[in-house]
Amino acid sequence: MIHTIGDSHADFSFRGIPNVIRHNIGMVTMESVGKDRKGKSSSEILDDILQQYAIQDEDIVILCFGEIDARCIIYPKIEKEDINTVINLLVAQYFATILRSKHKNYWIMSVVPAGYYMKIDHAFPYLGSDEERSIYTQKINKILKEQCLSLSIPFLDIYSLYKDEKGMLQKEYSIDGCHINNTSFIFTEMEKYISIKHKFKSFPNKVFLETGSYLGDGIQAALDANCFEDIYSIELSSKYYEICKHRFIGNSKVHLFLGDSIIVLPELLKVINDPCTFWIDAHFSGGKTACGDIPVPMMQELEIIASHYIKTHTILVDDIRAVGTGGIETDWGKLNLEEIEQLLYSINPDYSITYGFGIEVHDILIAQIK
Repeated sequence: MIHTIGDSHADFSFRGIPNVIRHNIGMVTMESVGKDRKGKSSSEILDDILQQYAIQDEDIVILCFGEIDARCIIYPKIEKEDINTVINLLVAQYFATILRSKHKNYWIMSVVPAGYYMKIDHAFPYLGSDEERSIYTQKINKILKEQCLSLSIPFLDIYSLYKDEKGMLQKEYSIDGCHINNTSFIFTEMEKYISIKHKFKSFPNKVFLETGSYLGDGIQAALDANCFEDIYSIELSSKYYEICKHRFIGNSKVHLFLGDSIIVLPELLKVINDPCTFWIDAHFSGGKTACGDIPVPMMQELEIIASHYIKTHTILVDDIRAVGTGGIETDWGKLNLEEIEQLLYSINPDYSITYGFGIEVHDILIAQIK
């Protein structure tokens, strides 16, 4: 499960995103997260908050702090101290708390872009000019990103997704001048860290073979994994085939094929003599995507793989959430998850079949020999 912990941005920034439990703990600053108080260390206080929400060791916790600091905490401090000293100390104490915490599965959300000045009557008003608050935000985020990179902590760069040309929060993406009202970009950013598609390195083989190239993101993810000698991808649409051809021109690892996967895959497997990691993702998705004689050829593709003489391939099947939906007369409705698993076990009864995160939890079937 994924939890967000923080100020109001822990709520607004993740509304509508599936499988995220949001916890707005009030107007809490990054500075306060980094401070001991009432006889408890800062990390103990953070652990108490997690315990209060029954957060488990395996759960992802996204920490969302810093907007209030950039809005009004930093400005009065720089009258006495250098701005870099102030911000370096702020972030250092924040990370010290995180690293001492018992929980070890944190993500860090960047500070959202500063909102344009508004006159507000409460404890945390807008201090400094728009330009100054934008500078504070950028400096905090720069250090947050550097620290996350050095510590291998996922960093959700919300700032870059929602800033305007002045580095401020884009008004069209804000509900009130301060909070984000369109979370679709945030979900895409999250997917980079949690989707199996972006963790192909966990399924290494000599060959990666994909059905359904689309824009080439699966191919790029396979290249980024840096564990495949050859990457094959089949695309039915000539439009998307050309897009991928242009995107990966000159890359000797990438081999693209135009045609129906039901026809191309058997021919391709005739020359495959090594275990593959299959990414099964060829289906009609509406819009301008291509539709073959069989709009969702998942079972046909698995049957073709089953006929191959190698029985230890790793098989990843995307969009499992759609199996059995829409009624028995629909293409997805005709599919049955139990039959899919039975087919995989017929290939190799020693397969371990689990489910990983795609668009949502349990959206990608994973069949592998462990």
